[in-house]
Amino acid sequence: MVYQGLDQLLPFCSLLVIAYSNSGHNDLANLIVARLQLPGAITWTNMIAYYVHNGFPNMAISIFHYMQSADISPNQNTFLSVLSACANTQDLDEGIRIHLLLSARGFDNDVAINTGLIKMYARGGEIENAMRVFRRMSTHDVVSWTAIITAHTQLGLAEEALQLYQQMERGEVQPNVFTLVSIVGALGQLMDLLQGRAIHTRLCKEELHTCSVVGTALVNMYGKCGSVDEALLAFHQIHDRDVVSWTAIINACAQNGQADVALEMYHMMLMDHVEPNIFTFSAILSTCAELKLLSEGQIVHSQIVKYGFLIGLPLANALIYMYGKCGCLLEADNVFKQMQQRDVVTWTTMMAAFLEEGDEMEVFVLLDEMKKEGIKVDDATYAVILKACAAMSLLGQGRFYHASIIDGGFSIDGIVGTALLEMYSNCGALEEACRVFDCMNDHDPSVWHSIIIAFADEGDGKKAVQLFEQMKTENVAPTSRTFVGILSGCSHAGLVREGCFYFETMRQDYGITPTQEHYGCMVDLLGRAAHLDAAEDFIEGSPLPPNGCMWSALLGACQKYGDVVRGKRAANGVIMCEPHNAAPYILLSRMYSSEGKFNEAQTLLQAMAKLGLKKKPGRTLIEVNNTCYHFLANEGLLEDKDAALDLLENLTNQAKERGYAPNTRLVLDDVSEEVKQHILSHHSERMALAFGLLNSSPGTPLRMVKNLRICLDCHNFMKHISEIIGREIVMRDLNRLHHFKDGICSCSDYL
Repeated sequence: MVYQGLDQLLPFCSLLVIAYSNSGHNDLANLIVARLQLPGAITWTNMIAYYVHNGFPNMAISIFHYMQSADISPNQNTFLSVLSACANTQDLDEGIRIHLLLSARGFDNDVAINTGLIKMYARGGEIENAMRVFRRMSTHDVVSWTAIITAHTQLGLAEEALQLYQQMERGEVQPNVFTLVSIVGALGQLMDLLQGRAIHTRLCKEELHTCSVVGTALVNMYGKCGSVDEALLAFHQIHDRDVVSWTAIINACAQNGQADVALEMYHMMLMDHVEPNIFTFSAILSTCAELKLLSEGQIVHSQIVKYGFLIGLPLANALIYMYGKCGCLLEADNVFKQMQQRDVVTWTTMMAAFLEEGDEMEVFVLLDEMKKEGIKVDDATYAVILKACAAMSLLGQGRFYHASIIDGGFSIDGIVGTALLEMYSNCGALEEACRVFDCMNDHDPSVWHSIIIAFADEGDGKKAVQLFEQMKTENVAPTSRTFVGILSGCSHAGLVREGCFYFETMRQDYGITPTQEHYGCMVDLLGRAAHLDAAEDFIEGSPLPPNGCMWSALLGACQKYGDVVRGKRAANGVIMCEPHNAAPYILLSRMYSSEGKFNEAQTLLQAMAKLGLKKKPGRTLIEVNNTCYHFLANEGLLEDKDAALDLLENLTNQAKERGYAPNTRLVLDDVSEEVKQHILSHHSERMALAFGLLNSSPGTPLRMVKNLRICLDCHNFMKHISEIIGREIVMRDLNRLHHFKDGICSCSDYL
């Protein structure tokens, strides 16, 4: 400890000093300091700077405390380093103490010190204190301006950052590259593509756009503005691309619906011998999730292990998300159970995985477990819970969580408001959905999409169109998803002319390239309206390869209008796209049966069985007194099954007196008419209906969810029953919402 060259062991010496000091051995600590025989402030300042630079801010602060106890006066560099340490730890209490100390020592007029204070307060989220320091400064150089602008940008206060930038320019202070990088970030938050391009042009003129920091900022900005092409251009102009810039372009592509390009960029990064980091892995796992590329996601999982990354919270959450979206609940659950620590994101992601697979009940089980562990729900958790309520048509539960959201002080803007709106509309409570919409301050495109879909599902296509036009008058540009909503609304309401108009408007006025989903909506629109030739021509003329949804829409229309020949072509189309889907076999066999071609129907079903495909059993859920009950055809959780069957028989007889005639052509089996009627009368939705009538208060609406499309016979039956019992029956099937009241359905029989 006294040999020459001891100054090279300063970090080690500082550890000994802190250890002795903290254990009360100040004499030994002072002995080491004395033996160093170096100028006090310089030595200790170097130690503080060393620990800050190497990522040990708490150690840096401890050394500063020792300096004070040893009466070693800090200098400007000491304060700058320890303020940086406080910023890194976000220790505001310590930062405030140091602020008071440096003011007492006359450093509060130092421009560099004040800039350090601005950064420290900003990192702790205290933007008002940062502004107070900034305003008190007698002079502002480009560094202090950049610090305060960056502070606002990092805290999401983009408009204020832009205003400060404009003030700086009016004061004739020229921005440096870091100022411009911060402004580019602010413009990205504001999605101000026009000004972003202007700054980009300026950076190009000054030949700054090719460096990694600037280029990455531009990539992020264009990504947030939705311009992937410009993000790619900015990326390819970067000379020294690093892992940060690669991750930025992967995110830009993934977040704008170009997950396939994101995956391609990831492979290019690996070929460029750039090693991914945690953020890269999180981004690419999200990409695999969106594309449902399980094998690719598993490869990324193995690469995480290969590169030696510990699977901490961020990566574990990303893995759960990927496996959940790919339908691998077992793998997602394995990652979940192996985690040493779980946060609200972990629990919410796992809930979303079960929701994705249609296991809504498990969402509520996980919610109870999460609460037992003392983890509080956030807005994303509420969004998942409300989606589970929507999927099960649990209006009572949904109202309960709505009250909890209000009591918890959560904003109903953003994802919570959208989830509330969708929950109420899915449960057939359109008035409550409208009240949520009216209470929201921020009607972004996703909110407009949800309210448009709400009316479309209710069969009120004209109101959906009216809302779409209102959205445009409020200067909200429709997105690709919004057009899916309006086309769906036109389809459900039979508004063929309007649907065709909006399809062309999307392409010509908004430059949105139709996706397979848009083409599927158009096929559905034309098919429902009996324009089967036009629907098939639309599929054949699509520039995109037809998918199962397009052919399924045509197949459904063929079944409705009895076009067996075309239905066979449509069924073959579905089978080609989705070979493991049993639905086309079932629908086509029903078409054969309806024409009395039972041999053809049986041959088709036998072919399906040989392929190992099974008919998905019909299942209906009903909420009674805030409890869910599930029913399969001819069975369910019925203690009083005999009473339920007697009630159904009585209701069927009353319905027949009012003109109801069982549509036995829908039964595939070649059996007697009596047996066919028996089969129809025991469909799962009728069993649920009987249970609901026996166990709920008279006059209250009955709410049900069916996992398949309601058959024509049950649809007709429900209309009659709603009039006979004088109660509303709300049913959501695989395709849409049906609101039965006084013998009429909201879909106007436009199934």
